[in-house]
Amino acid sequence: MILCPAARHRCAAGDGPDAYPVKLARYIARRLVLLVPVLLGVSIFTFVLIRVLPGDPVRTVMPQTATPADILAARHRFGLDRPIIAQYWIWLKDLLHGRLGNSFQTGVDIRTEFLHRIGPTFELVTLALLLALVVAIPLGSSRQRGPARRATI
Repeated sequence: MILCPAARHRCAAGDGPDAYPVKLARYIARRLVLLVPVLLGVSIFTFVLIRVLPGDPVRTVMPQTATPADILAARHRFGLDRPIIAQYWIWLKDLLHGRLGNSFQTGVDIRTEFLHRIGPTFELVTLALLLALVVAIPLGSSRQRGPARRATI
């Protein structure tokens, strides 16, 4: 009896151990193809949800003393005077080309902000993971040595 790798059933005829990598590659390819419509659907849902929520992003950015002409000019500059479908298409094209726009608060390119902040974020995540391991491994080991050891075996 031949068992398929990572499975507890007999392999079908011609499914020797050499067929497993091919099946795994097909599975991964199928999942990657399905990832595209899922990401597209999530991006559409998120984009529409942000646009239909109450509040005006232009009024948030503009000072209280802004005139209606200033607000209309800002809407045109940000592309908010276009239909939502056109806004989404422009946003998607820019995203696929790596143009993430400028920050409303600082006016700096978002990609620059992201690259500036990814280093400290990665450092914080690494230190948190190391701290969790330093605490979790001794705690788990000490628990295994205690009286509950017989119950877990």
